[in-house]
Amino acid sequence: MNYRIIGKFGFLLSIFGFFMPVACDMNAFQLINHIDSTSSFLVIGLFLIANAGFIIGLLLLIKKSIPVFIDWIIIAYCMVIGIVLLNMNELELQYGAYVIMFGIIIALISQIIPIINILNNILNKINDFTLLNISRAGLIFVIIGFFMPVVFNLNVFQINKYFSLEFINNIVQYIPFFDLGLNTFDLDWASSFLYIIFFLSIIGVILLFITNLLKKNNMGVDSILFVLLVFMVLFLFCEIMIIYTEIAPTLNIISDIDKFLRIAGIKFNILQPGAYFIIFGLFIYILFNAIALFRKENP
Repeated sequence: MNYRIIGKFGFLLSIFGFFMPVACDMNAFQLINHIDSTSSFLVIGLFLIANAGFIIGLLLLIKKSIPVFIDWIIIAYCMVIGIVLLNMNELELQYGAYVIMFGIIIALISQIIPIINILNNILNKINDFTLLNISRAGLIFVIIGFFMPVVFNLNVFQINKYFSLEFINNIVQYIPFFDLGLNTFDLDWASSFLYIIFFLSIIGVILLFITNLLKKNNMGVDSILFVLLVFMVLFLFCEIMIIYTEIAPTLNIISDIDKFLRIAGIKFNILQPGAYFIIFGLFIYILFNAIALFRKENP
């Protein structure tokens, strides 16, 4: 099955979406007369590039040779333009817009599937011992990330100091934290689970060195460590989402936090390198460990 050709017909679906109601009961071409010139230019560009994607599909169908990198350029362009348009306009979208997005997603997935098949063939040639070593090596990134700036130019251990009970009590006078239902219990649990992830990561790295010295895996220990880390990550993610959804309805609260942190001498930033090290390390660990634990045993 040629997923590359199938994916190009996702662009045809997107093209149809332009002629359906996108917002304000207007199709994309009617809407461009009522939005700013930049957005209009991007909408027209998205339509043209979707047509280019579909034409490539037709050329592939008649056995013409088209470099794969062109597919990725078209898909990347569509995704970037789509994200920019969504951020620039606050219109209530209608089904035409979702048809456009769905078509682009089909094109993206169809482009990714062959890569997954190639990776799967490569991974099948790698034994479990090597996969688990790669997995545990990801935890080294996690440990390093804990000592790097994560947010507010603070590492994880410094964050615990600022987000202590005393900090929350002081910040309440600036921000109606508890009016939103947020309390120190949520923050304490999030902090505790971060520490547990750190110590489990250390255990994983120790296991990396021990298994390489003994030249033997202990799948039982790996399984327990895997389950614990996945549970901690999922729980921490849920805690973060709870805190975010409780704060999000009050839009000015982020600016209030920013003002308070600047008074406290802390620069407010989005995620910093340490956070990405932790996320990357956990992703590598969970991905390769899951492959090693759940596939058929490889000799």
